[in-house]
Amino acid sequence: MNCNGAFRFHKVGQGLFYSGILNGGAGKSNPTFSFVYDCGSESSKVFRDREIDDYKALLPYRKALGGKALDLLVISHLHDDHVNGLDHLLKGVKVDTVVMPYTCDKLLLLAQLESQNDEEFLQDFYADPINWFVERGVQRIVLLGADRREGERRRAGEDMEAETGDRFSTRIRPDGILGIEVVDGTQVVYYKHELNMLCRDFFWMFQFENLELDRENLNKYIQTMEAYKQSKGQELINVLGNKQLRNELKEEIKGACGNMLNRTSVVMEHGPTKVHLAHIVCNPLKCICGGEVVCQEACVSCMHEWPMTILTGDMELEDQEEMELLRADPCKRCLVLQYPHHGSRNNDISKFIQRFPYVIVLSYGITNRYGHPDAIPLRSLGNTAHVNERKSFDYQIFIE
Repeated sequence: MNCNGAFRFHKVGQGLFYSGILNGGAGKSNPTFSFVYDCGSESSKVFRDREIDDYKALLPYRKALGGKALDLLVISHLHDDHVNGLDHLLKGVKVDTVVMPYTCDKLLLLAQLESQNDEEFLQDFYADPINWFVERGVQRIVLLGADRREGERRRAGEDMEAETGDRFSTRIRPDGILGIEVVDGTQVVYYKHELNMLCRDFFWMFQFENLELDRENLNKYIQTMEAYKQSKGQELINVLGNKQLRNELKEEIKGACGNMLNRTSVVMEHGPTKVHLAHIVCNPLKCICGGEVVCQEACVSCMHEWPMTILTGDMELEDQEEMELLRADPCKRCLVLQYPHHGSRNNDISKFIQRFPYVIVLSYGITNRYGHPDAIPLRSLGNTAHVNERKSFDYQIFIE
């Protein structure tokens, strides 16, 4: 089967907005498949919303839905610069499936605490993201890395078969499901830490993985928050409403527990199932293929077998910690990798570079307040594409 995919890291500055549209040509009832991984920016609402509008203009109108359709929306984790564009993205758009990290009630409080944005929609979203999506008519929500006890509490009888919609095969394995509930017509699936979903119209695989929630770290976080409330004699709602107190508490939590929300990040790998030939076209970029520089000034055209893209959000791995999706696999070649956390020095991925010989994308703001990207990881990288307020990164994959 012939098909092609067009993919973009959008120029939103300090944040991440990645999109893809698969096209299968004429003769199909649904000739396209659309998906988004994260949608946010700290840099500029103008840059962000312009990129969202350009993407939405390409989305197909589906008569059965009565609007434009987004087949898959993936949220890596609950930080402003990864989610604050969702309200604009979903206006006039129907979403089939959302994949996001499971976040217990206590961590939802942390998302509100760490937020730098006072937009009403964002506070509503952090308070109850499931209900926020339900109100917008999402068909199903898959919560990855669910707490086993929470999953058991949500268990819906003996039938643990998850509906996966018209566009996906049933690769949500029953043995990975911890619980299912239906909320106002939306199916909510509590799932383990690894998930495979196949878009059967295009034989395009989506694989997801995130880290297990550290129970000891979560307890530290709860104890730190309670101790701070007692020391200040304030209820949490008052702390959230006071910028100085909120920043103090945030720093105490970070010192005791690290970046907990970053560690919930859902990593996504996507690409065609094994094919004989894939023709790749990138925007202008120095590309190394087979050890030789293919192109430095014009568009790149190279051949790969089974080309994959890996998106990492703000993933943070401890020393000796690994993820299955980041293991070297001689059967799969990674075409594009998004460097975690905007090039932060806390994310040394040098041990994975052997699997990523082509393009590493750094998404950051030119004038961001964090100093991203850090010079230390930059020294270990080879072929990089820099995405910021001025530059996007685009590539297409043509499958024969």
